[in-house]
Amino acid sequence: MTATAEGALRIRRGSDGGDLAATDLGARPTALALSPDGSLLAAGTADGRVLAGPPDGSPPRPRWHKERVEVNTVAFVGERPELAFAYDTTLVHLLDVRDPAATARRSGMEHGDHIRRIVASPDGRRVATAGNDRLVRVWDAATGDLVGAAERTVGADTVHALAFTPDGRSLAAVGHDGALRLWDPASPDPLATVTGPGGPLNALAFLPDGRALTAGEDGAAPVWTLDPATAATAACTVLRPPLPRAEWSRLLPTLPYRPTCR
Repeated sequence: MTATAEGALRIRRGSDGGDLAATDLGARPTALALSPDGSLLAAGTADGRVLAGPPDGSPPRPRWHKERVEVNTVAFVGERPELAFAYDTTLVHLLDVRDPAATARRSGMEHGDHIRRIVASPDGRRVATAGNDRLVRVWDAATGDLVGAAERTVGADTVHALAFTPDGRSLAAVGHDGALRLWDPASPDPLATVTGPGGPLNALAFLPDGRALTAGEDGAAPVWTLDPATAATAACTVLRPPLPRAEWSRLLPTLPYRPTCR
């Protein structure tokens, strides 16, 4: 799905990017989500609405509205699934958008400051959230309980985007400092912190092969190889050995220095 600032929404084929349907949201979209089975889309808007409906070109119906707020994030979570969303509040709200009579309710998922991002694992059983408190938390979608006792911190950075890897075994975040952080969802200790060319990163998604696709303010969309062995091989193909220690540390910060490429 893609949307313009004016609210024009397009649903595209994943295989070739061709148009499947188009509609108008009637307001500036701030968040988009597609249900795991592809039968529902949801959107949050800058005028405080949550919209939902089938991705068939018909206008999605308003399901929640609060004046003078902006909906920050929407995501389908759980096995049913339900729509999770957050606006300028510290709580995640849940809404069964398949039930026309359902109303939004508060969940137990909470941060110490406004929640900015919500994502679900590929199987829908875990939910990750990021807030202005510069914490990343992982929750059990069924119970609302925290997964693991400790929290994942991002230092002084602000998280702009979150994503689970396709196998659900890792969680990644990008933000203002231009680094990509990777965690085991059950552990607060980072698996890796990968630095790129610099500049804030605003969007993150994983390709089916596990590589990460990011987008920043410069309009570029670089692809990140997160497997250390593959990254080392790629670096050695473009840089003449021996690779300087400083360059090795920049490209492969989680691997011990090897003075030559083999």
